[in-house]
Amino acid sequence: MRGADGLMSDNSGAQCGFIVVHDQHHDWLVSVLKAVHIYLNVDIKKLNWENEKILEIVKISRREWRKELISQAILLTRITHSGDVCVFPSLNECDQSCTLTEDGYACTCYDDQFVLNKDNTTCEYIGNTTCVNKTCANGICLKTGETETCICRPGYEELEGNCVDLCSVGHLPEGFCPDNKCESTDSGFRCKCEGKYALSDDEVTCTVRRMCKEGEVGWTTCSQRNALCVDDWTTLEGFTCKCMEGQIAAGNGLCRNVCSIEGNQKACAVLGAECDMDENGDKTCNCPPLFQPFINGTVCNKPAPFSYLLTLPVSTASYRREETAMGRSKRSADLMSVETDVTAIQKDVRKALEKLFPELIHSNILNCNENKDYATCKIEVQFISITEENLKRLKLPDICRASSDMPSECLIPPSLVLRKEVINTVVSVQRTDPCDEDIKENLCGSETYCISLPYTSIFECKCSDGFTTRAIRYPFEDGVSYIESCKDIDECATGNPCQENMECHNILGGYMCSCKSGYRIKDPSRPKTSGCVAICNPNPCVHGDCSALGDNDFECRCSAGYNGKFCDLQDENFKRAKTNTIIVGAVLGGILLIVIIISFAIISRY
Repeated sequence: MRGADGLMSDNSGAQCGFIVVHDQHHDWLVSVLKAVHIYLNVDIKKLNWENEKILEIVKISRREWRKELISQAILLTRITHSGDVCVFPSLNECDQSCTLTEDGYACTCYDDQFVLNKDNTTCEYIGNTTCVNKTCANGICLKTGETETCICRPGYEELEGNCVDLCSVGHLPEGFCPDNKCESTDSGFRCKCEGKYALSDDEVTCTVRRMCKEGEVGWTTCSQRNALCVDDWTTLEGFTCKCMEGQIAAGNGLCRNVCSIEGNQKACAVLGAECDMDENGDKTCNCPPLFQPFINGTVCNKPAPFSYLLTLPVSTASYRREETAMGRSKRSADLMSVETDVTAIQKDVRKALEKLFPELIHSNILNCNENKDYATCKIEVQFISITEENLKRLKLPDICRASSDMPSECLIPPSLVLRKEVINTVVSVQRTDPCDEDIKENLCGSETYCISLPYTSIFECKCSDGFTTRAIRYPFEDGVSYIESCKDIDECATGNPCQENMECHNILGGYMCSCKSGYRIKDPSRPKTSGCVAICNPNPCVHGDCSALGDNDFECRCSAGYNGKFCDLQDENFKRAKTNTIIVGAVLGGILLIVIIISFAIISRY
């Protein structure tokens, strides 16, 4: 099977053409494969995996790591049918010549003046001539007759009597380094790794950096745009800033809710509609609940003839999505949180209801309240014509098909997944009441109370106590139902309604009273009606002295034997100690009296 990053993966490691990687080598090999894709322009997914030899990497010691590294590079180079590991000085151990073989590579010597040592990597010179005119650094000089020739190590070419690395002579394989940029080093050459690239562990090639890690350029850039950072090695920067669901990039590049962009909300409001985002992420105008669906160019002013509130138990396990939290510390796609995908639920609900009820013309989720295993979703549904009996078919077992994989769930075709065991208790269908909490809040606002005529769409929203009517609007074209626009009454502006020594503070829909500086509530059991008195006059401390604490509070310094805020609680330990002292004193006094009497009697006898 093919795993992440397009890699073939299987635990058997037997007959399939894939690479099996264990433990710490997996990340390295994945990065090499990606490097092959980027640097050598080879599509990893199109490699001829079936015809290539299997390389299984087992736990190897630190000492053998370089040898394994070389073997992997050889295999990868052979798989890509492009490049030659023998070109890379740090990826082979050959002293002189390097030749690719079916099993990897083999080291050979330049000619018969050298012999391959037992280590199969180095060569020993057995000739008897010495070069005079050429030094051939990073190689060896061969003299044939009067001709001196530099035989250079892999990764080097002769230039003016010396062996020069391929970077210096400009003969690196095309695409081996990003933008074909390299630089010479003491051991040969290495790629210049800039921007989205970093130097690999082999200290020659480049690997792609994780630009979306916290603190990296991608993470910082996307955070400033209020966007999610996604590693994208196909771009010049190595990352892409992606707006989160429900947002689009505004003109300044910042991700914003589509309805927060100037003009979008206003364009819908003038039609009596609300700004929303459609399934494609574009702005759309929707009429409020209880109104007929919005049609371009029309105004939302007609009640829906058949509007119902439907409650469904939606399985949350089937609608989980990975989403990035809004905190700036979680701007990378690697850092995910899980939440219920209401947009997906909305789509599935609409498709299921359209299939069940051809009369459906509109559906919209008002809210979803999550329980342990399911979310109770309240949905407004509108029909051309329907009966409540027909809607109650949703409770029948044969409507929601059982799932063999998940016995606790069932499916309403084509894709709506519900929690099976709570269908009969949660599913409800009722005519939409304009005074329903979710409808009224959206339609009239929180500063009103609602009165509706049963089984109709006629309603009145009137200002609650603490508010006064500023204007009246008629939402429907028939002019029967009305909504009062309310203004808060400033009770403190028309005189002080508070008790003695109290100050008035206006709040939305009412007012509150507090003691003036230097005063306290007279009776804490009646804070709103008792009024305020001077902090320490009269003294609130029953058995102690009072002292002011801040503007409106006090503290008591209790007399011995008492405690509590008002020094009204007797200290039981002190009480017991006092009682014991009295008893001991009485006993000692009695003993003393007896001693005195006895002494007096003795003295009298003599």
